[in-house]
Amino acid sequence: MANQGKILSIQYLRGLAALGVVLCHYGSTLFLYPRLSDFFNFGQNGVYVFFLVSGFIIVYSLSASGYKPREFLRFLLKRSIRIDPSYICIILVTILFFNCLSLSKGQGTDFKAAQFIAHVFYYIPFTHYPFYNHVFWTLSVEFQFYLIVGLLCFLSSGKVFQHIFLIVFSST
Repeated sequence: MANQGKILSIQYLRGLAALGVVLCHYGSTLFLYPRLSDFFNFGQNGVYVFFLVSGFIIVYSLSASGYKPREFLRFLLKRSIRIDPSYICIILVTILFFNCLSLSKGQGTDFKAAQFIAHVFYYIPFTHYPFYNHVFWTLSVEFQFYLIVGLLCFLSSGKVFQHIFLIVFSST
């Protein structure tokens, strides 16, 4: 069942979700073949499976490590170190790419520092700014989940409460 602290069935589910997302992105280019496109676009459910897997893994690992709410900042720092470097790089590459496209068409660029900061701190959905890339919405949702779980997780040390919390937040 487990290998080096990993639950293999969850890893397999994560792999299937990744495959689904890849197929969905591929299928979006097949608009001339609607049936094939519809088949591949079923893979968009992989995003929701990722949320499910992530919810389970985060809560399960916090439970297994004996997490206490006073460790919240450390928890967020670990999440940030894992996600933010590549996310910020992709944001910068996206900005650069679209600015180069605009300049190549003789158009000006419209960089807004507030939009960039809203992306970096994951609060872009609460602003009037659009996402630089539509897929970034998933990271905002993920970060909001980290905030909720990190603050609420295990307010009670009772095992029954912790198991209920694990089930509820794994399925949201």
